[in-house]
Amino acid sequence: MDRVWRRRGGVLERLVVVGGGPAVVRAAQPAPDRVVLGAWADTPEVAAAALRWLRWALGVDEDLRAFHDAFRWDPLIGASVRRRPTRWRWPRAPRHAWRGGTSLPAAR
Repeated sequence: MDRVWRRRGGVLERLVVVGGGPAVVRAAQPAPDRVVLGAWADTPEVAAAALRWLRWALGVDEDLRAFHDAFRWDPLIGASVRRRPTRWRWPRAPRHAWRGGTSLPAAR
């Protein structure tokens, strides 16, 4: 598993290198309103850095209510917003940070 997302059942898994070492991160969504994230590494510091990276990569801290409320009845995109009420708003960072699994500060 080298910086490639794998899906095992309902769990996404990936190897990332952040905080000075490798870590395995996992994400699952057991319910529509719940996301479970985990990170495993040799040190707690690397695991914490990997978990911060995963939260950034998946955008779980983004509050999309304002976007959904503003555009759910839009004639062009409203049906899509109602069907899948998510919208990815990526932070200003190079795309290679996402592909390579590097940390956001290292990518800047």
